[in-house]
Amino acid sequence: MTDNRIQYTEKMVGAGHPSLADTLNRLALVEHNNDGTHKFVYVPASEKGAASGVAELDASALILLSRLPASLTGKDADTVDGFHAVSLAKAGANTDITSLSGLTTPLSRAQGGTGYAQAIVPAFASQNFDQSVIGVSGETTLFSIVIPANTLGPNGVLRLSILCRTDGVLSNSKSWRVRFGGVLFASVGITTINLLNTITRIANRNSTSAQVSNKYLHVMQGVAGTLESNMTGAVDTTVDQYLTITGQTTVEPTKSATITRSGSTATAAVTAHGYVSGDSVLMAGANEAEYNGTFVIFNVTANTFDYTVTGSPATPATGTITSARWTKMTLESVLVEVVK
Repeated sequence: MTDNRIQYTEKMVGAGHPSLADTLNRLALVEHNNDGTHKFVYVPASEKGAASGVAELDASALILLSRLPASLTGKDADTVDGFHAVSLAKAGANTDITSLSGLTTPLSRAQGGTGYAQAIVPAFASQNFDQSVIGVSGETTLFSIVIPANTLGPNGVLRLSILCRTDGVLSNSKSWRVRFGGVLFASVGITTINLLNTITRIANRNSTSAQVSNKYLHVMQGVAGTLESNMTGAVDTTVDQYLTITGQTTVEPTKSATITRSGSTATAAVTAHGYVSGDSVLMAGANEAEYNGTFVIFNVTANTFDYTVTGSPATPATGTITSARWTKMTLESVLVEVVK
C-alpha cells in the first residue's frame, strides 16, 4: 500500500498550484471525492449478515446461499443456487427450458403438448416409396427401421398403418408379415385383394420384454383373405430392435411358348395356358429382346393370347421361350407411431 503522508522532503502545497502537486489534500483524497463526499461506505462487521444489516457476498459477488431464506416466494430474488434471477424461468414465454420431468398434469395442445399422459411420438413416416416384390417364393424385406433401446416403456405400443397393393395374378397366394425383433407379430394372407390398408398394434404387457399384437383390416378394393389371430412375443425393448415388413408371393410354373408377330401385335401360342384377358404375363427366353418382358394380354383363347410389342422384331421369334403369370406386391406407404 502506498504511503500517502506528507514527507519531510516535500513542500506543503494546496490544491491548484500551477507547478507543484497537492500534498496537503493527498491523504484526504484517498477516501474522499473532491467535493468532500466519501468514496467508500464501510459497514461494521457487526452489521454483516445481521437483521436489517447487509448481506455478505461470495468471491463471485453473489449472495451466499446460506444467507437466503429456505423458501423464496418472489420472482425478483437476485441469486438462487448461483443463478441470477434473469436466467431463471418465470411466468410468461420462456426459451431456455430444455426438458420437463415430474409433471402431474399433461400439457394441453394449446400449451404445446398432446393432452395425453403418455408420450406419442412418430418414429417413422414415409409416403409413396413404392417398394415391391415380384414373383418370388421367399420372403422379401420391403421396409425396415430400428426402434431404439427404451423407446417403449413397460406399457408402450408400436402402431403401424400400412397401405399395400397387389397386381398380376390376384388369385395366387400372397402374404404380408410384420416382425419386431425377429418375432412374427402379424401375418395377412391375401386372396383377391388388390388394395389393402392394415393397422397393427404391438404392445408391451406391463413389461419391457413381453408383447401382444392385434390387427385390423380395411379392404379398400377386393376381397379379404386371412388374418392370423393375436400373436405374443418376448422381445427385449431395452435394446435396439428391428421392425420389418416383408412380402411373399407364389411363382407360377413356366409354360413353353412360340411367338409370331403382325405389326405391333405379338401372338403367343401356349397349350392350355389357363390365362384370362387382362392377366400380366412374363415372357422370357426369346432371342429378340422386344418379345421379352411383362405384358398385359388380350384376345385370349384356350391356347393363344396376344400382347403389344415395340419395334419390328423378326417373326417367328427364336429361342427357348416361356410364359408365366406373375404377382407383384407393392408397399406404398408406412406410418409407425410410438406410444411410450
